[in-house]
Amino acid sequence: MAQLNLQFVPFTSTLDPGFWHVLSQKKLDEFGLKEDAVNIQGFYANNNAQGLPCLLQVDFTAFNLANGQHPGQYPLPGSLLNTNTIDLFKTCNKQDLINKSAKKVWDAIMSGEALANPQLLNSFTMLTFAVNLFLCSAQN
Repeated sequence: MAQLNLQFVPFTSTLDPGFWHVLSQKKLDEFGLKEDAVNIQGFYANNNAQGLPCLLQVDFTAFNLANGQHPGQYPLPGSLLNTNTIDLFKTCNKQDLINKSAKKVWDAIMSGEALANPQLLNSFTMLTFAVNLFLCSAQN
């Protein structure tokens, strides 16, 4: 029998159209012009056929952190950064976002918090621009 080695497999992300609808509602009704990071949740499954990537799904339930778990999938904590102008979106230091995310994971490892909550080892950051939300909202 061949030995199977544990390997890192990158996620392929998918965004459900329902996510954009809920985000546009929250942007208009709740967030306004705030650009603070918002905690969201996605889900992943590693039960795909061999050779296919693991899928990270972000759907309309992303803002309901108490939603629990989808059948056969695992929750993945995330952070949403929604900019209000195209200039902020374009000039956002993406490397800095990656470094901050990596630091959170490293801090969770070093503090031992990741042992109690292994979900902290997997997280994602989503950067969006608000103009798309208003266009989607205007079409409804």
